[in-house]
Amino acid sequence: MAKFSKEFRLKLVLEVEDQGQPLKAVARNYRVGKSTLRTWVYNNRVGGVEQLVSIKQKYTQDFKLEAIEYRWTNDIS
Repeated sequence: MAKFSKEFRLKLVLEVEDQGQPLKAVARNYRVGKSTLRTWVYNNRVGGVEQLVSIKQKYTQDFKLEAIEYRWTNDIS
């Protein structure tokens, strides 16, 4: 899966949102999947630029094991 810069994502979203360009045309012009661009536009509408450019956090295996043990110990979901 290709990684797109924050600036690139914002540029495409602004073309759709502010300039009124059709999503399908913008996706085709920049060779980005329509569903990918649709997700970016939705994230921008819901959470603003912060959500659009957020990067998913990765957790270590040790952290995950501690979280599971904490769940079991405290009987929570």
